[in-house]
Amino acid sequence: MGRSKKPRVKRKPPPRLPPPEPSRPLLLAYNLLKNPIRWLGRALEHSWKLLVFLSVVGGVLASAFFFLPRIAVDPGSPSDPSNPWGSATFIVANTGIIPLENVSAQFAVCYLTFEGGKKIAGENYGDCNRHSVAGDTSEKWKNHRLEIDGKWTLSLLDIFPTPLKDPDPISLDGAIMITYTPKYFLIPWSKEFRFRANRQQSGQVVWFHTTIDKD
Repeated sequence: MGRSKKPRVKRKPPPRLPPPEPSRPLLLAYNLLKNPIRWLGRALEHSWKLLVFLSVVGGVLASAFFFLPRIAVDPGSPSDPSNPWGSATFIVANTGIIPLENVSAQFAVCYLTFEGGKKIAGENYGDCNRHSVAGDTSEKWKNHRLEIDGKWTLSLLDIFPTPLKDPDPISLDGAIMITYTPKYFLIPWSKEFRFRANRQQSGQVVWFHTTIDKD
């Protein structure tokens, strides 16, 4: 007779020891940092949404700026030496993509400079130390319409038909105020352009842009 096999007895695994308790300083640091870490994780999770939102807002603002009405004023052709100040011309141009209506202009003499440095302020306008200036105008300077890329020529002869004499100034500071109503807008807009002119030895007057004085 063969030997009978004894049943194998399964050995019980050794009891698992509980994990060591964290030291008190580590436990305190964990309790202090768990909420900020959780908030940081949530912020990173939603950061892409914020980036998308900012990019959309930036695109909308850029598009709105592109569609804003714009107007420019630049000196025109050289003046006539027989009337160097009054023969000056300026080109008003619609540089935006919206037609402009009721375009009108005013010209203010801010001050005149004579030989020896004597300076006289223009009548009723002071020295233009304001953001907006009211000046002289003409019926020919009122209620024009400028299509996209449209232009209109201002001539100072419409305001100063008589040459400035006795004494003849050597320089002039002036301002042109343009008022206009963009199409599809209900409120009129306005913009001031400052210019300075110097009389040359040839008798001609050269006009150029300058900055706007402020108080």
